[in-house]
Amino acid sequence: MQIKIICLLISFFASSAFAANPDCRARTDFDNIIKVITEKFYDKNFKGIDWQARVKSYRQNVLCSFDDDKVATTVNDLLKELNTSHTALYTPRDLKYWGLNSIFSGGLFQYKISFSGIWPVQIGQQTFVKFVLDDSAAAIAGVKTGDELLAIGNVRFSSLGFRKGESSELEFASTSEKKKRVKIRPATLSLQSHFLEATKKSKAILRVENKKIGYLHLWCGTHEAFLQTLNSTLKEFETSAIAGLIIDLRDGFGGASPEYLNEISENPFYKKIPLVFLINEGVTSGKEWLAAIVKAKKIGTLVGIKTAGAFMAGAAFNLLSDRYLLYLAVREFNPPDIPRIEGIGVEPDIEVPACARFCKGKDPQFDKALETILFK
Repeated sequence: MQIKIICLLISFFASSAFAANPDCRARTDFDNIIKVITEKFYDKNFKGIDWQARVKSYRQNVLCSFDDDKVATTVNDLLKELNTSHTALYTPRDLKYWGLNSIFSGGLFQYKISFSGIWPVQIGQQTFVKFVLDDSAAAIAGVKTGDELLAIGNVRFSSLGFRKGESSELEFASTSEKKKRVKIRPATLSLQSHFLEATKKSKAILRVENKKIGYLHLWCGTHEAFLQTLNSTLKEFETSAIAGLIIDLRDGFGGASPEYLNEISENPFYKKIPLVFLINEGVTSGKEWLAAIVKAKKIGTLVGIKTAGAFMAGAAFNLLSDRYLLYLAVREFNPPDIPRIEGIGVEPDIEVPACARFCKGKDPQFDKALETILFK
């Protein structure tokens, strides 16, 4: 059986200078991953590029010494040439590996990880906090968006560097000069559950200039529990007679569908008060769909920056004993009642750049959303 598989791979890459080598796991991994992409990618013309020639070129760069992460980096460099969303390869060292596995598992309890609530972003040679989940261990410890992430213990910061069931010391900086150290004990849940708890904890009624403003951060729409949380929160806000509503769609994962807007668009109460939806480049997929509907039907005001333009139908493939997760665009999806989103995104009605470095708790997009409601 092993000889048969190897022969098939050699045949597939007959034009390559490298023959498949059973002792070269990295190159064998590459071949197996490419086979799935070739079979399952939605566009059999591969967006106009010479796919087999590009595969051959990248395969020459795969060394037998490569670990899984280096293989993934090589595959992802190739996939970038397809210029298509929902198309990337992840390993267990990446948060999205755990998030996508959790989402595609269909439940809330599979693929648990110890997660502090910090989602990092690389800016140049530095790592900063892209966002912190509401009421997470990191948020309670005082970590904020824009803080620089330096180390966990004496080891350079990594998202999954916190030890399960233990407190670890995080070193970070809220300014370019001053470093801080705090103890963080991460919770162990699936990433979907982390995001669901954050959505519930984000709920707030803000009292500003004698007005009550409702706020909810919808971190995902990937499980029915998120829709239930949204609708129950909207009912609470109606009972409290809020004077305006902010729905924060920024970051997290997508997965939402038009029914997430039913209570807002059909309830006479919400038709009478100003509604603002916060968006940014982290809004993808189903949440982009919501943003597009809000804009097309003038349900509310979009504040922030343009969304990601990531709107393909993606599927997840666990490969090679779960050492890799391939997220792949398998179908186009263009709802007829909204403009095309893939590769384009949804523009805000009011553009407001975000703070990315050393923000000290400032959120100019949220501030503008609040101002928009107060002056309507």
